[in-house]
Amino acid sequence: MKRVMIDMDGVLADFIKGFTMLAWTMYGTESYNVFEQETWDGFKGLDKKQVGAVWDALHKNPKFWETLPLCTDKDTFADIQRMIDAGTHDFYFVTNRSSKGAKGQTERWLNGYGIVNPTVITTAKKGEVAKALGIHYSLEDKSENADCITWLTDNKTQSFILSRPYNS
Repeated sequence: MKRVMIDMDGVLADFIKGFTMLAWTMYGTESYNVFEQETWDGFKGLDKKQVGAVWDALHKNPKFWETLPLCTDKDTFADIQRMIDAGTHDFYFVTNRSSKGAKGQTERWLNGYGIVNPTVITTAKKGEVAKALGIHYSLEDKSENADCITWLTDNKTQSFILSRPYNS
């Protein structure tokens, strides 16, 4: 059985759209999606203080993570669930979401798209998780994460990076 680790934000869920929509409600700034994000840690029209305030609001929102739009098509979720049902793959949804309740919100979000009883792990230590679980494949949108996963698993995990403007 193959073990697959999938990142959430920028891979399945459009965190950028959710974040910039929240910023729009707070400051009236432009809202845009993951396919338009030029840098990972910069947000158009927001200064550092405003970005911090949006993060604070995000962390206080008990439903933020389960309301994010998709950045893939719905067929992807059906394909994942088919592989789980066939018993050929174990999937782990590993994300750096740190808000209180983020794990449950992420599980409900995945369940809403047809992933039954998803295994969600919230951590910044993706390389350590990949090593501990013996992950065969990982799917990321940040090259630093993919590099760390490959390095910490002694090249045993094959990492794939989705092309995004901020990682080109």
